[in-house]
Amino acid sequence: HAALCGGRARCATCRVLVLDGADDLPPPGPNEARLLRRISAGERVRLACQIRPKHDLQVQILLAARQRGAGPTGALDPAAGIARKGLTVMVADLRAFTALAERQLPQELMTLLNRFYDEMSQAIAAHGGRIESIYGDGLMAIFGLETTPARAGMAAIAAAGDMMRAVEALNREYATALPLPLRIGIGIHGGPAIMGAVENESIGRREITVGETVMIASQLEAATRRLLSDIIVSAETVAATGRSFPGLISYKIAIKGRDKPMQVFGFGGVPEKAPPAKGEPAAPRGKRPAKAEAEGDPD
Repeated sequence: HAALCGGRARCATCRVLVLDGADDLPPPGPNEARLLRRISAGERVRLACQIRPKHDLQVQILLAARQRGAGPTGALDPAAGIARKGLTVMVADLRAFTALAERQLPQELMTLLNRFYDEMSQAIAAHGGRIESIYGDGLMAIFGLETTPARAGMAAIAAAGDMMRAVEALNREYATALPLPLRIGIGIHGGPAIMGAVENESIGRREITVGETVMIASQLEAATRRLLSDIIVSAETVAATGRSFPGLISYKIAIKGRDKPMQVFGFGGVPEKAPPAKGEPAAPRGKRPAKAEAEGDPD
């Protein structure tokens, strides 16, 4: 059976439904019982890695998994890279991309996109971030793989500022060739995320980052349109940095999957450099942000 945790009652990938013989099994131990409660398992669901039957059983595998492994047995590698980690996630999207694509020749469009992503990747990498995925007119990046949540939040906000400045430079460079100026919307949120890999014959092996933190960052990016703010950052992420940023506008927005609205902060333009925390050297100051225009009711 599949057991990504190595048979330690941590992943539930080996869970089975005991169709016959459940009464002859000893009750779940503390680790198994805790995990079964966490996944809201049914009465006859058990972890195959934890049961030691003394009589014949009839079971149904509930989470069938193809065996992929480097060893001669073909067993799954317990160190497959699945981890839950605190990260700061950034989602960025190129606005009005459809209108831009309709007015550009294919060669021109791809040249522009290559240049755009080159500039974005440099801005993100300069602050210790990593692009996880690119999807046509947008990207997702993560910060905090090797640093604290405070530094990860600061890095993401600083990278967002550099990305905005890079877009302004591209607009100047391509002024005569663009049918409309380039604009981006950026959403930033920090919290726990799941990192792992998906794999099959068609796509090969791809590292991915998923979870509520990614979903919220995506919704914050979507909110930039209706709030007319180029950058939206969750209040939790701003608080984690321990810094104060001039010119922030506070909003409360609905988030799918959450009962209560989330407090967020909008930047109307390029973020102004925040004052350093105690004990840190001052960073050079950037441009002052443009005055933010917003719809709805700011807090």
